[in-house]
Amino acid sequence: MASPPPADGANGGLTDPLLVSANGHGASPRNAAHGAKGKYWVASDKAERRAAKEAGGEDGRALLFRKYKVKGSLLHPYRLLIIIRLIAVLVFFAWRIRHNKSDIMWFWTMSIVGDVWFGFSWLLNQLPKFNPVKTIPDLAALKRYFDFSEGTSRLPGIDVFVTTADPIDEPILYTMNCVLSILAVDYPVDRLACYLSDDSGALILYEALVEVGKFAPLWVPFCRKYSIEPRAPESYFEHVAPPQAGRVTQEFLNDYRKVQMEYDEFKVRLDNLPDAIRKRSDVYNSMRAADGDQKATWMANGAQWPGTWIDPTENHRKGHHAPIAKVVLNHPSSGQHHGSQPITESNPSIGTTDERLPMLVYVSREKNPSCDHNKKAGALNAQLRASALLSNAQLVINFDCDHYINNSQALSSAVCFMLDQRDGDNTAFVQFPQRFDNVDPTDRYGNHNRVFFDGTMLALNGLQGPSYLGTGCMFRRLALYGIDPPHCRAENIAAEAIRLGNSTIFLDSVSKALKNDRSITPPPIDDTFLAELERVVTCSYDKGTDWGKGVGYIYDIATEDIVTGFRIHGQGWRSMYCTMEHDAFCGVAPINLTERLHQIVRWSGGSLEMFFSHNNPFIGGHRIQPLQRVSYLNMTVYPVTSVFILIYALSPVMWLIPDEVYIQRPFTRYVVYLLVIIVMIHMIGWLEIKWAGVTWLDYWRNEQFFMIGSTSAYPMAVLHMAVNLLTKKGIHFRVTSKQTAADDNDKFADLYDFRWVPMLIPTMAVLICNVGAIGVALGKTVVYIGTWTAAKKMHAALGLLFNIWIMFLLYPFALAIMGRWAKRPIILVVLLPVVFALVALLYTIWILAPYNPTQLCNIYMVVLDHPSHGQHHGSQPITESNLNIGTTDERLPMLVYVSREKNPSYDHNKKAGALNAQLRASALLSNAQLVINFDCDHYINNSQALSSAVCFMLDQRDGDNTAFVQFPQRFDNVDPTDRYGNHNRVFFDGTMLALNGLQGPSYLGTGCMFRRLALYGIDPPHCRAENIAAEAIRLGNSTIFLDSVSKALKNDRSITPPPIDDTFLAELERVVTCSYDKGTDWGKGVGYIYDIATEDIVTGFRIHGQGWRSMYCTMEHDAFCGVAPINLTERLHQIVRWSGGSLEMFFSHNNPFIGGRRIQPLQRVSYLNMTVYPVTSVFILIYALSPVMWLIPDEVYIQRPFTRYVVYLLIIVVMIHVIGWLEMKWAGVTWLDYWRNEQFFMIGSTSAYPMAVLHMAVNLLTKKGIHFRVTSKQTAADDNDKFADLYDFRWVPMLIPTMAVMICNVGAIGVALGKIVVNIETWTAAKKMHAALGLLFNIWIMFLLYPFALAIMGRWAKRPIILVILLPVVFVLVALLYVGLHVLLAGVIPL
Repeated sequence: MASPPPADGANGGLTDPLLVSANGHGASPRNAAHGAKGKYWVASDKAERRAAKEAGGEDGRALLFRKYKVKGSLLHPYRLLIIIRLIAVLVFFAWRIRHNKSDIMWFWTMSIVGDVWFGFSWLLNQLPKFNPVKTIPDLAALKRYFDFSEGTSRLPGIDVFVTTADPIDEPILYTMNCVLSILAVDYPVDRLACYLSDDSGALILYEALVEVGKFAPLWVPFCRKYSIEPRAPESYFEHVAPPQAGRVTQEFLNDYRKVQMEYDEFKVRLDNLPDAIRKRSDVYNSMRAADGDQKATWMANGAQWPGTWIDPTENHRKGHHAPIAKVVLNHPSSGQHHGSQPITESNPSIGTTDERLPMLVYVSREKNPSCDHNKKAGALNAQLRASALLSNAQLVINFDCDHYINNSQALSSAVCFMLDQRDGDNTAFVQFPQRFDNVDPTDRYGNHNRVFFDGTMLALNGLQGPSYLGTGCMFRRLALYGIDPPHCRAENIAAEAIRLGNSTIFLDSVSKALKNDRSITPPPIDDTFLAELERVVTCSYDKGTDWGKGVGYIYDIATEDIVTGFRIHGQGWRSMYCTMEHDAFCGVAPINLTERLHQIVRWSGGSLEMFFSHNNPFIGGHRIQPLQRVSYLNMTVYPVTSVFILIYALSPVMWLIPDEVYIQRPFTRYVVYLLVIIVMIHMIGWLEIKWAGVTWLDYWRNEQFFMIGSTSAYPMAVLHMAVNLLTKKGIHFRVTSKQTAADDNDKFADLYDFRWVPMLIPTMAVLICNVGAIGVALGKTVVYIGTWTAAKKMHAALGLLFNIWIMFLLYPFALAIMGRWAKRPIILVVLLPVVFALVALLYTIWILAPYNPTQLCNIYMVVLDHPSHGQHHGSQPITESNLNIGTTDERLPMLVYVSREKNPSYDHNKKAGALNAQLRASALLSNAQLVINFDCDHYINNSQALSSAVCFMLDQRDGDNTAFVQFPQRFDNVDPTDRYGNHNRVFFDGTMLALNGLQGPSYLGTGCMFRRLALYGIDPPHCRAENIAAEAIRLGNSTIFLDSVSKALKNDRSITPPPIDDTFLAELERVVTCSYDKGTDWGKGVGYIYDIATEDIVTGFRIHGQGWRSMYCTMEHDAFCGVAPINLTERLHQIVRWSGGSLEMFFSHNNPFIGGRRIQPLQRVSYLNMTVYPVTSVFILIYALSPVMWLIPDEVYIQRPFTRYVVYLLIIVVMIHVIGWLEMKWAGVTWLDYWRNEQFFMIGSTSAYPMAVLHMAVNLLTKKGIHFRVTSKQTAADDNDKFADLYDFRWVPMLIPTMAVMICNVGAIGVALGKIVVNIETWTAAKKMHAALGLLFNIWIMFLLYPFALAIMGRWAKRPIILVILLPVVFVLVALLYVGLHVLLAGVIPL
């Protein structure tokens, strides 16, 4: 049906677009088109238009929009730069992996993961941008094809949805301006309907809508008569300059004044509504007080308001009220408008202007605490169903209540894409960019977000189309119903009640929509129809249907917009992006930082929710194009990037550390590569802003706010998502307040109102950290500039550049915390340098303060000279009282005392530092080819031991490539039963022999002979380059020492030490000073490794990593013997240090995954096992505490069916021990050794190993390594008892979990026995089996903890029979206690 023609001069049909400037004058269509296109764009649809002409002229083919692509002169360099940067990023990753050197290896590993993620996320963001397309509606063509000459139109109907949730957070004036702009839009009146959804159910919004119905008959004709733009009165009167006499007609001037006066009165009436409703309700309630009615809220017609009352009560409060649907303005065909006012002399002269108004409907869906109302998506779906019953328009468009139509041709522009012959039928929705008119001129918090709206969206327009962005988006109704596009759709589709609900009228409307059989006139509105209208907006209508899943807007997610667009794209529909020179819509943005960040948390949190849902872009949307899928993947995972950005942003704290700390070595090259990659990003960004028409300020604000968000809102969203995955609680929906600070004199008062929230803590930390870092950097420059090398100055400059860059990015945040002082930004510009200077001054004063620590000088004495000198210090002459030596060789080897220098200002690097000092000192004196080290509590037990090790070093087969020979450790003070597994034969006689078949055993700290060259970090012969030089930068600048290394390389050694004069002694003492290592590779790639509690394992790993092998030497008569800690506490302290050091190795650059480039695969696996085994204890501890379930009245099963689970578990456990039994056979280990190993592993897993894991966690946070504590081997002095230490029990906190496990299992066994006594007759066979299996587990743990039970008995443990008797007694006592409690409290507490 055609629309009736408007009167001459009216704008009821389609005319040329009128683009109004600030003074109210329009721009020509030609200029408008050129402005929207931009100078970097060229038409890409010339061939289509040429084909249209060849087919008989364009009049024969409806081409309703123009397509433009970026000019090749800009697009080709843009694409080439993306490819170049991709290659550069891959090369950078390869370089970093190849040069895996860092001072903090765990941070290096994290930075690698972060850089990989940055590269991945950048690629996700960049790939969809290869083919940006701009599409501009051709309104003249639309008019030509769809407006008849007599003024009627055959355009499709449009239903406009406006949603509001709260009249306080979303001011009523904004909402009513939105509605007025919709009523005044240039579109056929009879084909337009407006629906306001009020989620608060407040009477004030309905009555405000009634006031709109009274003011609209004045405002709408005024807009049509004079082609007013924009058509929201508040924006028009605020932003458009008032007309001046002489420049406009007197008629317009008079009408303007009258309308403005009426609008001011309209605003007064809106402001008075709360008081008017309150007073009216008080009157009605007072009249009914005698009836005992509650304090209801009353409408103007004397009826109770069915929604939320001012004084809330059951069924009339927020979140709990009846459904409401009221027609405020009838359809124009009815000839009557509710609330219209007659034309009087005081009103503008309308003349022949069309005064009809579109239909206006108020909807407030039912709310009930027992139903999930599904936030905004639920409101939109309710509107979608309600509108289907009334107007059932082919197209729908939704607005947030704070948006308004800024260009009266906007709806017609969107229709151009829907009706275009090329792909219009397959277009599901048309998205417009979002624009805001309340943003401060500098857009401090990046509200305009033009990089996204004018860049990313245009890029997606060249794929399957832009995503749905929540507001300003026109949909095809059928697409929202979950129906496939025509090119994928089956014929004769029926409207199914199981998908769409069981409303007959609604299903009939869907059938008509499928057949395109719509009437523009709504059906008669009687009581039956109204009841059905209210029924489709009840909260239970969705239940059991596909609404919110495959139909309508999607539920259960904070960002229903993105996921709804994804669902529609996934069905094969496409979308379009509509750009207009004169912005289509304008809205209100949160210019307050806190509100802006809350909005970002909701958006980014919703994106993550989408990733962890069935709408994950990897698996959802079977018809989505590949690059479109990539773009959706980017939209769902981008918040994760913030985790790594936050870590990087906090890294300047390293400036506060006295020593140099480099994330990557060589540092200069690393930063240069990084700068090149970053500069390339901004070069690509520069080309993007060219074709997107974005300014540098917009681009810079986008960068700044992304940094602020990445240190606040995005990490908070990631945290919310983690909580959601654990608790199933989604992102909290919080209506973004657009007006928080009321100030009539300052439009941007919200901008300067800073409200502290916890999510800003990381941002504040980053700001403080970087301010402090810059200050300390300046202080260090003052103190050390004279001593720094050129390289160090370069490093400092590059680090400082990073800090300053972050400060520039956080500049808006710094202004925010200044509050109203930020109105004068010069204050911040002056204040920051002052703070930097103060921090620098404090640092300088602190570092230059006098400090005289106590220090230990190095001591070096030759006790016994080399035999070649023929003299021994301390030797005594042969006398009669001495042994008769005869011809026996009486010469003694050289004996040297060394005490290296110690100084509190240096780290002495524990045992590794001492060994390296000995290594250098021995190089100057004897420079032997081989070295062997012992702990002081070990001795040589077999005089042939050293010769045995040399056999491996000189063997023809692989002797030259053997770096070290490790001997098993043996102890002669261990009790006969080896209660605490000190002999550890499973490891020494099993694991080490196994490694001997690979690249060799690991270095175990003592009793190990090394090849000196291997300790110097020199590659084995089969990998070594020729003519290697001894480098001072690696080995230190002692000339004599470097000469000894050169001789060692040439195998040119003298067995006679050089003459020891004062010069030589001075050099000898110099190489054992604490500062000799500094600036060299000692402790890293040379010598024994520093900064780790277990220098032995990691030193062996470093040597194996260079390609050396090692050997394991076993002798029938043990080579060496030592003293072990047989006291439990000392033994556990030793285990803490070993296992903690293993974990430290995992979180260092010696991680077995990435370190040691020449390590064989299975050798790498063995090292990985050595570094992660303590983590196993966490799970063992949890399992060991699980018997607490016996204490729970109900049955609790970890797995069902339980019997089968335990049987499988027993089979696996038995198989472990069968394998262990076979290992014992070839290792020559006894059952007692094997059993003690199992027992002590359980004791360690409930004490020392968890403590080591805890230490490691603290280390990662505080940089404090495992405390080095010398293990005491004799703690209890008792000459009469060799094993007195064994019975000396000293309590330490790490034993608390072990004690808890023992108590738990003792109690569990007792309670289990009690339950058997009480319930044995009522238990089923299955339950008895479950109880037996559970009890078996408890008893097994008790057997494993037997040595610990003996330990806590102290000296009573000398008679183990006491424990054997005591434990059953305790079990029986607990069982009796349980039975007694059951009898006494069975009726009170379920036992």
